[in-house]
Amino acid sequence: MLRYLCLGLLLGSLAVAANPEITHTRWQGRWGDGLRDALRLSPGENGQMQVHYWRKLNAQWQQPELQFDAIAQVRQTEPLSLFWTIEGDPDGGSMALTYQPEDDSMRLTYQSPNQQGSVTLTRADAEVAQPPAEPCLTPRPGTQAVTFVWHAPQAQAVYLAGEMNDWQADSLPMTRQADGDWRLTVHLGPGRWAYKLVQDGRWLTDAANPQRQADGQGGYNSLIQLGEPDANYLPRSNPAQRGRLQEVSLESSELGPRQVLIYRPAGVTASTPLPWALALHGYGMDRHQWVDDGQLPALLDNLIAEGKMPPMALVMVDGGKSFYQGPIERFLIRELLPQAPRWGLSEQPAQRALLGVSMGGYGVVHLAYQYPQLFAAGAALSGYFAYGPQEQWTAAGLQAMPPVRLYCGQQDHTSLTSNQQLEQQLRQAGLTPAIQYAEGGHTWHYWQSILPELMPELARAITPRT
Repeated sequence: MLRYLCLGLLLGSLAVAANPEITHTRWQGRWGDGLRDALRLSPGENGQMQVHYWRKLNAQWQQPELQFDAIAQVRQTEPLSLFWTIEGDPDGGSMALTYQPEDDSMRLTYQSPNQQGSVTLTRADAEVAQPPAEPCLTPRPGTQAVTFVWHAPQAQAVYLAGEMNDWQADSLPMTRQADGDWRLTVHLGPGRWAYKLVQDGRWLTDAANPQRQADGQGGYNSLIQLGEPDANYLPRSNPAQRGRLQEVSLESSELGPRQVLIYRPAGVTASTPLPWALALHGYGMDRHQWVDDGQLPALLDNLIAEGKMPPMALVMVDGGKSFYQGPIERFLIRELLPQAPRWGLSEQPAQRALLGVSMGGYGVVHLAYQYPQLFAAGAALSGYFAYGPQEQWTAAGLQAMPPVRLYCGQQDHTSLTSNQQLEQQLRQAGLTPAIQYAEGGHTWHYWQSILPELMPELARAITPRT
């Protein structure tokens, strides 16, 4: 997620060194998107701290893309922590650093109106567990060998990055050939895989592959399909069994004109109020992510036509980079929900659910926590909770939430740790969280493997019993 964050970084650090070993020590860690950063602290004047910061270190944790010195103010001494504003950050972000004596680590957190993220830093001289080799480098039952070739005679380094390695920029190095080609063979299972090539730090679409799809950041991901496409996501051959997608316009008192995308399944009269889910997309994407990347309407068409789930509708909205807070939250709750009867959707909270991926997964839990009386169920796929639900949500509030199912991939570099932390917090609140971990990353390849099982369960949870 932080791949697209331009930190402009003036960083700070701890001020009063209650533990002198905290200073003059290099602390390092990897953000959720795999970028490696490090810092070293030293006492400054007037109760301040000096920090030397290394940004975007290479795979050996040695060579940074940039480094700089800065000054930070102390926020508190027990535990030692700081807070500072990042000069030059276009998002107007701030950073906080807190020493965690229970495991001798640092917690570095970035937050802005548009983005949040955190990373755990450990001592560079401590034994740091190296990430295991990418599973796709080893043949396994059900996989096939796929060789990627990229012609770049002048390149210094080329990596493959995509859904096969959770979009890590430097975990799949390609090997240079005498003719200027770069090659790498990986072993992939059936399905659609999105990828890019990372050449000398630049993320590039595979020019030799015409199959591509918008990446939500103004560019394109390249695509390969292994085996037959998943029949769950193919359009119904009978047009009468395909649902309808409708764009509707709303005027928000705070946000102005807003567009909403509504899916209504086939075979249900317009006068029948349907149970429905509010679908929340990932960071920086838009309402069409559920159609273009997730192919969710086609999936629902198939599951409904085959009798595997009761009919339900979707309302897909634009959340930008809001984490579904602030003006977007007020728009959804105060202005969108009351409009449901206009679109043939149930106005009953018992027939309303939340569904989200990544940032949208956070939105699911946030809205379920804040408005438990408005929703009957929720599902968060790889929700990104890293910037602090532990500090925001109380045990009583968590206990009052409607049932929310959590899913996360075991190779998810972005969200796995924060899902595990949320699971722990839910257990401390006396709850038994419905959380499922499985092989996969922070990718639609993983999420599409979950949705055929999840959507019928979600539909049944909000369908009136007859």
